[in-house]
Amino acid sequence: MGITESKLLVASVSRACNEAEEIDGLSKNILSDPLVQSQIKNILSDPLVSSPCHAVVSTIAQTRQVASYATPIWKALPVDARNKITGHESPTQRAIKRVTTTITLSSDLKGFLDSCKNRPYYFFEAIGRKFDLRYPLAQCYLFLSDTELSRGRVQRRLFLIIFARLKARLGHSRLHSSAREIIAFSLQHSGLIEDNASDIDRKFGDWASRGERYEVLAAACGGLDSLIILPGDICDTFWEKHLPKSGALHDKMIKTLQQRGVGSFVEELGGVSILEDIIRCIWPRLEEDINEAMREHEPSIHRGETTAHIPTADPNFFSNDLAMQMHGTSYTPALDANGTLHASTSEQTISCTQRSPHYTMQMYGMQHVATQNPNIVSNDQARQSPCFLPEIRIGGTFITSTRAQVNPSGY
Repeated sequence: MGITESKLLVASVSRACNEAEEIDGLSKNILSDPLVQSQIKNILSDPLVSSPCHAVVSTIAQTRQVASYATPIWKALPVDARNKITGHESPTQRAIKRVTTTITLSSDLKGFLDSCKNRPYYFFEAIGRKFDLRYPLAQCYLFLSDTELSRGRVQRRLFLIIFARLKARLGHSRLHSSAREIIAFSLQHSGLIEDNASDIDRKFGDWASRGERYEVLAAACGGLDSLIILPGDICDTFWEKHLPKSGALHDKMIKTLQQRGVGSFVEELGGVSILEDIIRCIWPRLEEDINEAMREHEPSIHRGETTAHIPTADPNFFSNDLAMQMHGTSYTPALDANGTLHASTSEQTISCTQRSPHYTMQMYGMQHVATQNPNIVSNDQARQSPCFLPEIRIGGTFITSTRAQVNPSGY
């Protein structure tokens, strides 16, 4: 570095130091100064730093000392600034450059979608092997486990979405351990899955995470059917792992996709969603799988511990299962097509219906009106059960605790 560059660098550092003193924090100007950035890069890439056999030992020591100061500054640089200096591009930047032409459907894919639109069950029949809808959860699991079958990109994306929605149905952001047991029990009980519970849990978590990314992408692009027409020359790993869920690069990619025809494709479908219709066909059977696993796995859920996970169709709903347990009554939970939970017993029927923004529950002929925040159980509900106090855990999961007394505030 020459004398002129050194003076300029000193001036930049001096201004940054003055600013840091005034704001009592790190100066942003020094991090965005191209001269400072380039000199930090030169220092870190200097061969003296990585060549211990250099003849001038004192110079090595001095350079290493400078590098020790430069390293944290380099790490503090914004990623975009570092990439600009090094010439490195993020996966999203590279993907954006590849979306250069209008995206169109192949004739084969168009024919496939037309068949699915007319008869949603065709989606499963076209997979290439018998997709037994008696065990839809196990069939989705087998499909995603089979690397050959998973090359069907539209099917793969839809099944990942299903796993993401099952995760939301059972535990919102995180699954309680007993919810994980229910998933493993349901899959192993089908007789089609040989994986142990640990492998099932690992795969389910990974697939649900990937599905959540597709949900975010689809919401930004106008609907689930936008996943059908994603660029074919960009691998699925990018969408499932690398595309940011928000931020400037995420927005730029969405804008690029819209400009290349994704938005117009969704608009052409009007109010019809092919993929949503397919999910609606299979979802009631998935609910049956989960409900059956809950019933048959009941000893594991109600093992007499101080707390137990009570899944609901929506983690924000107060569970009918909980209402049944209050008096030790056997129950059969179910979800109808309108999103209403029903729990039938020999003595009574309890229903829970969403009436936005309130939630209501009929119980023993009394109407329970929940608070504005569905994560808070109101006082009258707490007083109806002197033995059980509902609690809320992270992720909107309802927990029931057996206690001698109820908190008088009812929370």
